[in-house]
Amino acid sequence: MLVLLLGGCVSLEPADDWQDALEPGGPCRAFDLTDGVVAGDNTELHAAFDCLNRQGTVQPLARLDVALDGATRSGNVGGAAVSALSALAGQEGLSLAGLLDGGLGLLDEREHLDAWLAIGLEWVYAAPAGEIGSGVSIHSQTSLDAGAVVPLLTTAGRVAAQVLDDGMVVREPVVAALRSAEAPRWVWSVVLAPDAPDPSLAALAADWPGVVADLLQATADSGNDHAPGPTGNSLRDSLSVVVAADGLPELIGVAAPILDDPHAHDAFAAWVEDEEEAGRLTALDDAAAHLAQVDAAGAPVQEGDDTALVSLVRVLHDANRPIECRVDLLVTDLEVDLGNLAVAILEAIAALDPDTAVDGVGVLGAALDFPLTDALLDVVADSGTCPVIDAQFVDDLHAVDRLADPEAEPLLRALIGLLGALDDHIDTVADVATTLHELAWVEPAQEVLLDVAGRSSTDTILAALPAVFDPDLRVGDGFPAGVRAVDVGSVVELLVAVGEADTWRVLQPPLAELVGADPTWDAVTAAARLLAREGTATAGVLIELRTVCDADPALPWLALAADAVEDDAVARPALELVESAAVRQALGTTSLEDPGPLPWLADLRRSGTLDLLLDTLTLFRPMLGGSDA
Repeated sequence: MLVLLLGGCVSLEPADDWQDALEPGGPCRAFDLTDGVVAGDNTELHAAFDCLNRQGTVQPLARLDVALDGATRSGNVGGAAVSALSALAGQEGLSLAGLLDGGLGLLDEREHLDAWLAIGLEWVYAAPAGEIGSGVSIHSQTSLDAGAVVPLLTTAGRVAAQVLDDGMVVREPVVAALRSAEAPRWVWSVVLAPDAPDPSLAALAADWPGVVADLLQATADSGNDHAPGPTGNSLRDSLSVVVAADGLPELIGVAAPILDDPHAHDAFAAWVEDEEEAGRLTALDDAAAHLAQVDAAGAPVQEGDDTALVSLVRVLHDANRPIECRVDLLVTDLEVDLGNLAVAILEAIAALDPDTAVDGVGVLGAALDFPLTDALLDVVADSGTCPVIDAQFVDDLHAVDRLADPEAEPLLRALIGLLGALDDHIDTVADVATTLHELAWVEPAQEVLLDVAGRSSTDTILAALPAVFDPDLRVGDGFPAGVRAVDVGSVVELLVAVGEADTWRVLQPPLAELVGADPTWDAVTAAARLLAREGTATAGVLIELRTVCDADPALPWLALAADAVEDDAVARPALELVESAAVRQALGTTSLEDPGPLPWLADLRRSGTLDLLLDTLTLFRPMLGGSDA
């Protein structure tokens, strides 16, 4: 905010000395950063605004000037801003003036600064930069509210309050992530994706705005819902279920034998490559969606009925236990003594020939090593002597038949291959299915599947999966020495780190607040609208990020960010600023008669005043103890 205030003296000529223009005893003489600023005493900050606004130049920032006196948990907005900036300056061994001088140094990169400003304004208005001020009214509150930033300000305030209420314990995993040796790998893997040797990944990186927009808009469409969730947005409803409780750590713990096995990682990556070479990878979404569109008997599913997908997972859940029983079938007896029926069923599926008939009764017969028929299976169920095999189980078992439907053939072949790749962990696969059923995650997940299956955007993502799991398809000339592209192990490490019980305990509350807030999804809707447009500055964000990373391939800003988050003197006042309703209102309010800060920035860029403003800001270098730019 202080840097914005410094933009008020646009009436000065570049040759003028800043302090030569000051009147003795005026507000400008009262504003001198070289002797420091007292936290909590906003007199000098108000003087700074009055100085810079003598001719009404920065009047749109008046709301921020008023907000300086807004209350925070530890004082007021002005005090929190000064405390945060002072603490940052202290970390780097700089004065507050030196910190601002470093910020002003960024103004030298005019081309990149303008690109970032254009990107930021696009998110403010959820419209291409070229339309802001022409097709989109800059000073309309409706325009601001329709963007992504204003609703996100509300969500950010709620999340900040949650973090402060919890004693900021969430900082520990955030700091650990920023300082992790994996962090640079993830950053470079993302920014270098457009240059990936693999054409599918390069295509995804080139068209990421359209892909993301398409999928966000698809999941917001409730027209094809089988079992509508609370909001009708399948992505929101699914994420709400995931972050609602401790299900994620439970699932990660159950899957640990696979996640902890490097050989399983390699086998999975090889399976993905095999599916891609067989031409089935991009067909898996449609094949899986078929199971979410029919019931276990193959009839179109009706609202309220279980889908074949739900029934299939429930079969594995119900059978995931030892089974021992004896049934008198008149001419013979069925004697069962298995360690785990679900494992036996999965092993039977893995041994299937996809070119021959597949049916659930036959799979169960193979698992039990007994030639079952539908009639015999009904007798077993009616006998009540086999605790697993009851009427519900028999009905659900027919979901296996759906794998033989022509629409599901790619899924059957892929499933056989996957079970073969994970043959040492079939019991873990059964446990994962059981946990998914118990957490009731299958139903919301299948709503997402129904929304995204068959879309070209989904195909684009699936086609890029081999490159995601095989670093050799992504390593070009751009990776710095000693930095490797992320691989399956990196993905697994991230999942395990997030799902670790102690970590999830501190991550879950702010994530639940984020996902549960209506303004978050207003922002998502606005973002989808922006990303769906062509010719946006946002589409070039990976290029701009690449420029930032190339400036120092060691990415020292990761460590600087970790230091700032870890430092209570920086993090607490910063969170209090985000929590402040006065700040959010000052930033997110405007009108034609009384423009706000965000429209002011848009006006500066659109009118061409920005270049003059940037030239003027360099005059503050001598005052701050820096050198002229």
